[in-house]
Amino acid sequence: MKISRVKLYMNFDHLIKSFFKNFKKSEKNIENTLKSKLDKQFIHFTGMCRTSFILILDFLIKKYPKKKELIICSYNLKEMIDIARLKNFKIKLLDIDINTGVMNRDLIQKTCNSNTAAILFTNMFNSNNSLIELKKFCKENEILLIEDNAIYYGNYYLDNEKKKYSGSFGDVSLLSFGIMKNISAIYGGALLTSNREISEFVNENLKRYKSFSK
Repeated sequence: MKISRVKLYMNFDHLIKSFFKNFKKSEKNIENTLKSKLDKQFIHFTGMCRTSFILILDFLIKKYPKKKELIICSYNLKEMIDIARLKNFKIKLLDIDINTGVMNRDLIQKTCNSNTAAILFTNMFNSNNSLIELKKFCKENEILLIEDNAIYYGNYYLDNEKKKYSGSFGDVSLLSFGIMKNISAIYGGALLTSNREISEFVNENLKRYKSFSK
């Protein structure tokens, strides 16, 4: 039996109606849904997940000019690594733990130092405990925690019967809406944060980018 790699998770009548929906109203509904699930105050839509990453790196360069190291999960796109290197960051790639599918927390802590600007944590098969502990560690050491949710949106665990979604732990959460992603808009990405300084920086710097047609 053949299994399609692409599935439309929408009723046909909803699909047809979507072509006639007010764009601003639809955008606001999506914004509110994503902010609620990822427990963030601000959201910015971008052309790609990588565009969001560039904006965060530019923020780090301005905020912490002397911090030039990034810790990145080795399970990642080469383009993400290239972007960081083009921004003159020193990259420390950490392999994933074969038992958990995520970067080892103890290894992360041993690798971090006073020159570490941020940790790019790729969400996949991970346990919530790892992220809870990593979030605490990053806060204590003034390290920005970036959650890459490009392939992991929608996963959650129950905390006192309340859903806690992936992407709700980091200072910044990145989403991708590429054609093969959990939520596909053919292209696009988003950056979410509750840090007003980051949000204002992103909002101002996005003006330099050329917008895609609505």
